[in-house]
Amino acid sequence: MKRKIIQLAKKTLVVSLPAKWVQKYNINKGDEVEIEDSGRVLKINTLSEKEDEKTTIKILSKDHFLRRVIYTPYGMGYNEIRIEYDDPAIYYSIQNEVNNLMGFEIIKQGDGYCIARNIAQGIETEFEPSINRLFLITIGFFEDILDAVSKKEYEKMEMIRNTEDINNRLAHFCKRMLNLEKHPNNIRSRSIYMIVCLLEETGDIAKKMCNYIIENKVMIRKENINYLKKVIEQIRMVFSLHKKFRQEDIPMYGALEKENEKHAFELMKSPNKDNYITFCISMVVENTKHISQEVFE
Repeated sequence: MKRKIIQLAKKTLVVSLPAKWVQKYNINKGDEVEIEDSGRVLKINTLSEKEDEKTTIKILSKDHFLRRVIYTPYGMGYNEIRIEYDDPAIYYSIQNEVNNLMGFEIIKQGDGYCIARNIAQGIETEFEPSINRLFLITIGFFEDILDAVSKKEYEKMEMIRNTEDINNRLAHFCKRMLNLEKHPNNIRSRSIYMIVCLLEETGDIAKKMCNYIIENKVMIRKENINYLKKVIEQIRMVFSLHKKFRQEDIPMYGALEKENEKHAFELMKSPNKDNYITFCISMVVENTKHISQEVFE
């Protein structure tokens, strides 16, 4: 929407507030608002309590894709989700998924429904520590895999793959914060959202690696272990660039990315039982490449 600038007196410029927004947040004459300067963008935040966002979803059956149905309204920023279902056995699955939503708890259960609510709204304050932790959790996931396969301690894979739950929880929380406009730079928020999605997907790849090693009792060859080391280095470099972008670091990163891209082709020329692991690591290289493109913008 567009608004014309009005001049009052000699130097004061004012702009009117949209009527729907004023009504929604009960803004009255004399109330205060907070104005945040984000370069070409000015944000106006009401200091009054935000309208409580609620929604209702229906779980049709056990075969209904439960996780996505619950995670989507959470990520969109709703503070209360009423979940309706016909089969009482579904409740335990719902409870398990709500436990993965940071700040949410089931506050009420009735006949054929339950209500999940945000009971910790204060934690949605600063975005940067959350995405930094998501980076570190993702890097740590692969470092734990590397340590286990290097020492041939494959029995640890069962425990290591549970890291994906933490990765998912943080990723969904970061998406929620972005949809609630908690990132200070509105122009960069779309790129940051993509980075969060790619980090979540990278955590999924790590879990697939763990599953493959567990199910096939495969031993990882030294060449793949060295390849994983290099890829962890690549993720760490992207994380450093995300925290503090430096133009002079791009050539070094670019050289490592190209090296890692080529390495997978060499390793997969000969048939090996751990070629699937090579493929997974190459997918991490690809995801990290896409993350770097969002960081460089």
